[in-house]
Amino acid sequence: MLDDVRETFGAALKRLGKSENSTDPSEVQAAAALLAEQKPLVKAYDSGGFDQMLLSGDAWIAQAYSGQIAKAITENPSIGYVIPKEGCTIFVDNLCIPRNAPHKELAHEFMNFVLEARTAGDIANATGYSSVNLAARALIRADLLTNEAGYPPRDALERCEFIKELGPAINLYDRLWTEIKSK
Repeated sequence: MLDDVRETFGAALKRLGKSENSTDPSEVQAAAALLAEQKPLVKAYDSGGFDQMLLSGDAWIAQAYSGQIAKAITENPSIGYVIPKEGCTIFVDNLCIPRNAPHKELAHEFMNFVLEARTAGDIANATGYSSVNLAARALIRADLLTNEAGYPPRDALERCEFIKELGPAINLYDRLWTEIKSK
C-alpha cells in the first residue's frame, strides 16, 4: 500500500462505496477499521519503491502510482494494471509558479515550452509517463499509448476522483493513520 494517508483511506472509502473525500467521521472511522483489518496482509507502506518490489517479485500486488507502474510494465510486460471497479484517485501533474518567483516571465516561457506538442511528446517518450497534451499524442510511442496504466480507458476514469481539500477533517484522517501505522 502507498504510504499516503489520502491514498490509503481513499482506497478504503471507495471499497465502502463512499467518496475518497468523505468528511463524515463515521465513514472515515469505517475506512480506518478496514485498513487496520488488512494491515497484517500489507508487506509495506511504500510510496517510492513499490515498482521495484513488483519487478523483483518481492510483492505480487501493489497500490501504486500509475506512472511508475506504466514504466514497470515496459520492463516486465507480465505486470498488469487495474483500476478497481469502485474507482480510485485520479492524478494530475502540475506546473506552478510561486507567487514570489524572481523570474516569472522565464517560468511562463518554460511552461509554454513544456506544453509544445514536440516537447510534451519527448517528455512522455523519455519518462514513460502519460501526457494530456492531445497534440503530442501523434508523437508518443505506440507502446506507451496502449499501456492502460498511462492511458486508462475513459469508463475507468469516470469511476475515479480527484483528491480534494478536507479542511479540519484531515486531522481525523491523520490521527487514525498514525494509529494504524503504529500498531
